Formats: sequence, C-alpha cells, structure tokens
Amino acid sequence: MQQNALRLAVGPRLAALLLWNLALGAQMNPGIGGGSISLSRLQHKVPPKAQKAYFSAQAAWERNDPSTAARKLESAIALDPRFFEAVNNLGVMYLRLEMLQEAIAMFERAIQIDGANSQAEANLAYTLLALHRNAEAEAAARASLRGDGSSSRAHIFLAVSLLEQGKRREEAILHLKIASAEFQEARDLLRLAER
Repeated sequence: MQQNALRLAVGPRLAALLLWNLALGAQMNPGIGGGSISLSRLQHKVPPKAQKAYFSAQAAWERNDPSTAARKLESAIALDPRFFEAVNNLGVMYLRLEMLQEAIAMFERAIQIDGANSQAEANLAYTLLALHRNAEAEAAARASLRGDGSSSRAHIFLAVSLLEQGKRREEAILHLKIASAEFQEARDLLRLAER
C-alpha cells in the first residue's frame, strides 16, 4: 500500500514538474570533444564547414533561439553525419522545441556514433521520462550510469523511472541520495520517497 501511495505521490504530474524544474533536462555538449570519447570518435575529423555550422548553432542557442540552432545543427549533420556533438545537441534542440520523437531519434543516433559517451544515454532517459516511457527510461539511465557512475543526472533519472514504475523503492532512494548532493529536486523527491 505504501509503495502504491508513493507511486501516486510521484506520479506523472510530479515527475514532469521535477524534470522541468531541473532545468538541465537534456545536456548539450559544450564544444567539440567534450565528455567521454570513443577511439573512433577521437580519430574522426569534423569538416571545417560542419564545425562552422555547429558554432553558429551554439551562438543561436546562446541567443535563446532554438529553432535557428536546430537548423544550423541539421546543416552540420548534413555535412558530417557522424558529428556526435551536432547530433546530440540537435536532440537537445528538438527537445526544447517539444519535438520529442525527433529528439529520441537523435539521441539514439548519437549513441550509435559513440556508445562510450554516457551523456546521450542520459539525454535519452530524460526524454523517455517526459513521454512516460519509464521502463525504457530506466534502461537508458542504467546504460548512462555504466558509462559514468558519478552522473547525478543519470541517478535522478533512474530514480524517477523506478518510482514511476512503482518498483525498487530502496534502489530509487539510493539513487536520489546520490543525486541530492547536486540537485535540490532530488532532495525534495527523497523526502517524499522516504515517507
């Protein structure tokens, strides 16, 4: 009964509010070569025109213009389909534009390009949570944690996915405790989960 009450307390409305309030949602790669990098990605040479489009997208993002940023990233990817940062960041732009299915496709593509980078998996988990596809979000968050066990984002996404499914409450609490070191939202959710 308590687990059902907890699941109701941490239902879609609260989870959506929690994720929105995190204001980190999906995370962009700040520059070319950020995060963990596979050998094949390290050896990959991004053409100068694709880099130029990518940096134009970053400038548009800084101006709070996700539509222009998305178009510039699409151009960068047309020039270099294996440009991980552009693919991941296009997923983020699609997410900001509420194009969730397109965001999922980009994050899955980024994972295919570089499975060693846990950021794309965390971004996928976040997007799947936004769609209430909690079992899939759990799998993506777990994959992200395999790549970066210290990711507070992945810990909170895993905790929310578990709570939304009404399972493994103790494990969810453990992940919330880890994420609470960085996020107030995790501390707030932890208080609810420990009731």
